[in-house]
Order: sequence, then structure tokens, then C-alpha cells
Amino acid sequence: MRQLTETHFFTEKIHLTLSCGVTQMQGKDDSHRVVMRADDALYKAKHEGRNRVEVVM
Repeated sequence: MRQLTETHFFTEKIHLTLSCGVTQMQGKDDSHRVVMRADDALYKAKHEGRNRVEVVM
């Protein structure tokens, strides 16, 4: 998804990047905990230079 966003041709010249945070459910995680981990991963991706995918387990 990130690579497709980066290489997609638009009719107007724009600079577009995509940062993603990824995790998975573990043990007795509830949805709130999973979303919080994914959010942490997203902010890590932005902090590490953007246009990247970060995984937090």
C-alpha cells in the first residue's frame, strides 16, 4: 500500500507519502489495547522519518 501510494500517478504534481502502524491481537488483548499499540507504531513510523511501516508487537 505504501509503495503504491508513492508511485501512483496523479494528474497534478503532489508529494504524497504513507506511514502505517501495524500490530496484531495477543492473548487477552481487548480492542482498545490493539488500537493503542497500532497508534504507537504509527507515531514511531512518523518519528523515524515517515513514508514507512512500523510493526509493534
